[in-house]
Amino acid sequence: MSLSVITVKRKVLAGEEAGQEKWYGQVRVGTCVPFEKVCKQVAHHCTLTHADVAGVLKEVLTRAVDTLDDGNGVQLGRLGNFRLTAGSKGVENEEDFTLREMKVPRVRFSPGKILRDMIRDVQFRKEEVKEVIRKVPCDLPHAI
Repeated sequence: MSLSVITVKRKVLAGEEAGQEKWYGQVRVGTCVPFEKVCKQVAHHCTLTHADVAGVLKEVLTRAVDTLDDGNGVQLGRLGNFRLTAGSKGVENEEDFTLREMKVPRVRFSPGKILRDMIRDVQFRKEEVKEVIRKVPCDLPHAI
């Protein structure tokens, strides 16, 4: 598998070189396969219908959210694990710490072996910029 890389010019935001412009490599994301298409593809390769696949995936998401909401991690077989994390701002004295110091929680994903193996085998290829895409197509609202 190979990933397309384009070069983009950005200002350095911190450190000794703050304010200078440098060139960075940025992975160019292809099109995003919509949820409905994924369900159709899965249904095509098994005995489930499109509606069955969509229903199962939606229910897995619902159960995962409930499990994370209860403060637990979620292990989804060979796909990987999901868990909530959150950091905080530091304070000088322990008694000064309040829950207002907590930062916004994030969902962390740890890929399973199949995805880790796929990542290990990724190759990069440089691509010339033809157009600048400001928003990744996968940022669209999802069906789940």
